[in-house]
Amino acid sequence: MKTVSIDLAEKSLAAPHRQRSAADVASALVKAGYELIELKGLQQFHPKFRDGQPWDAVALPADSDAESLITAYDGLLRNFAAKKSFKHSVYLIDGAFEITGLVEPNLVRLRVGEYREPFLPASEIGVQITVEDYVSLWHKIAFALETAL
Repeated sequence: MKTVSIDLAEKSLAAPHRQRSAADVASALVKAGYELIELKGLQQFHPKFRDGQPWDAVALPADSDAESLITAYDGLLRNFAAKKSFKHSVYLIDGAFEITGLVEPNLVRLRVGEYREPFLPASEIGVQITVEDYVSLWHKIAFALETAL
């Protein structure tokens, strides 16, 4: 079983050079035999999982979640171009796992994991990271998916 392993504990400042659509990247990964996308280094974001166990990694199905991750990256870049505060979310594993950032000019409130309640600005859930770290996280994901082929 082939897996794209992405360590989110490592920062990436380089943006991927995108030449293919999100659907094309996802299709190419599956055709190349990739079945899973492993996101590692999650502990830094204090993820919540329904079983209450601390996890540092999650395995995502490549056939359904690769396109969602690339689409979320593209959406993040579009929202930054508008230069306003926004909510940036991607729901994975058929909606059971989320990565959501409430993006402000100088910081991002980020939550990662399995949640049943909405992520509201007044919520105590999540961690604060810099905008640069949030963008770096998404660069890392997109770059790893683009270059796995």
